[in-house]
Parts: sequence; C-alpha cells; structure tokens
Amino acid sequence: MSKRDYDEDGDQRRKKPRRDDEEPPDLHSIFNGEVSSVQKYGVFVKIPGHFKQGLVHKSQMSKSKIEDPSEMLSVGERVYCKVISTEDNKISLSMKMVSQTTGNDLDPNNVELSLDEKKRRQFNKREREKIELGAVLNTTCRRCGGHGHFAQDCYVVKGNKSYELVPEFDENKIIPEKIPEKSSTVKKKKKEKKHKKEKKKKIKSTSSSDSSDSDTNHRHV
Repeated sequence: MSKRDYDEDGDQRRKKPRRDDEEPPDLHSIFNGEVSSVQKYGVFVKIPGHFKQGLVHKSQMSKSKIEDPSEMLSVGERVYCKVISTEDNKISLSMKMVSQTTGNDLDPNNVELSLDEKKRRQFNKREREKIELGAVLNTTCRRCGGHGHFAQDCYVVKGNKSYELVPEFDENKIIPEKIPEKSSTVKKKKKEKKHKKEKKKKIKSTSSSDSSDSDTNHRHV
C-alpha cells in the first residue's frame, strides 16, 4: 500500500465507497427521502445513506392516474418510498405502496406489486409481438387448411366451396382496356373473301379480252 492509504498516526485509512461499488438498499424496504428532480416520466428521490438515487415512475406515484408529475410534487419535498426493484443497477421506487402520512406499508405481502409486475410484462410482450400492418401471418388455419390466418378469422363454411380473398379495388387506379385479339377464323374468312374478289376480277378481265378479239375478226371478214 502507498503512504496515502495511511493517516498521520500510521493507521490505515478507510476508503470511501464508490458509487459503482455501493450496495443497493434492501428490496421492499421503506424510507423517507427528498425529491431531487422532477421529470415528465416521474421523480428522482435521494435515498438516505446511499449515493444513488431511486426513480418513482409516474405510474407508481399514486393509485390515481398521473399525467404530469410536476403537478403532484416539487424538488425538496419529502416522501415515503418503497424499494420495488434493484435490477440492472437501477433502483425503482413506489409511493403508492406506502402511506404518505405514516409511512406504513400498504402492500406488506407484495400482492399488488406482483400484479403490477405481471401487467408490465404482458404489456411489453404485446409490444414485441405487435403485428406489422400488411404482414402475412406464418400460420396454417385448422379449419380450411389455408395459410396466413387463424381459424377464428376463417370465413369458409364446411361443405361449401372455398374462395380466394380478392384484394380491394382501388378506384383511383386506371386499368387500361384490353383490346380483343382477332380470331384466326375471322382472319381466314377475310382472306378467302379477298381471294374470291381477285378471282372474279381476273375472270372478268379475261372475258372482256376474248370479246374484243372476236369483234376484230368479224371486221376483217
């Protein structure tokens, strides 16, 4: 050890605990502390004998719904708090679990605390599992065997034909008209008709030529 670790009498100095090494307060213990900061999401409270401060979330400030913590508390006020969590190196506190008049524990068996924790976990789970709009469910319907929906959302009636879902028609979308193609039969008929006309013209031309030659021969006689 260095000389700085000893005092003038040669006795070893007691090192001051650092904030990171500090032990958190006992879980479910109750204390009276001073409000050090008021935020939109709750208030920070000084814990006697500790460097770290605890957070009272606005949902734990009162059994009534609190929208703005500053309307209930201000910096410097003293409140009774119960330690409800010390996880992740964070100290969570509750005011609604303690009588603000006497400091008595209003939830000695931590029943209400357990219910609050259960609700919080269920809410977080729903948030994580929230389905994105337009996403296709990776599931198979037990009713019709189709994919992408649950049995309770299935509209197929047993014994009847099943139909595919048709997407909604967009009125603003202009669909170009499809020009029907000419059938091979119509083309064939037109071709035959044209061929007949050409044949008639050819016969007419030949007949006219023969008649002209006959008149010429008569004149020479």
